[in-house]
Amino acid sequence: MARPPKLTNATLEALTAELERRRSSVPKLEAKAASLREQLAEVEAEIELLGGPTTPRRGRPRKAARRGRPAGRRRKTTRKATRKTTARKVARKATGKKTTRRKVARKTATRGRRGGTLADAVAKVMGSEPMSPKEITAAIRAKKLRKDAKTLGTQVSQALAKNKTMFKKQGRAQWVKIG
Repeated sequence: MARPPKLTNATLEALTAELERRRSSVPKLEAKAASLREQLAEVEAEIELLGGPTTPRRGRPRKAARRGRPAGRRRKTTRKATRKTTARKVARKATGKKTTRRKVARKTATRGRRGGTLADAVAKVMGSEPMSPKEITAAIRAKKLRKDAKTLGTQVSQALAKNKTMFKKQGRAQWVKIG
């Protein structure tokens, strides 16, 4: 099929001529569609005569989705799973009560692994001068206050935006510590 001509720099006369040319092909396409519908009706009638389904199927037939893990497979315990269970055991020993995963996760999230939340790490790094999230991320990585992650810059930006009592936005990508 040939490419249509580029019409970005065409004159008004050229555009109207192209529009008429395209409109003139519509009746031909409608006639072609009608003949194809007739052929499809014939094929469907033939399928019905041979005992096939009366309604035509559209698209590829789907397989039934299998749910759950395959039979005979055991769930592997990961480091993360064992870490969660040990955190629950530690919390149970400290309080004498059973704790749920959510409670344990909340406790570890507020405390953090490296001594405080990300917002605390950002506050330690920031001085009196305005800093961008990129500069803050670089400083956190340099002081090793946080485990180096791919999304640390995004996390820093979110922490800055979330903690309005600790940080104030001065301009575009410029933040200052309050207090």
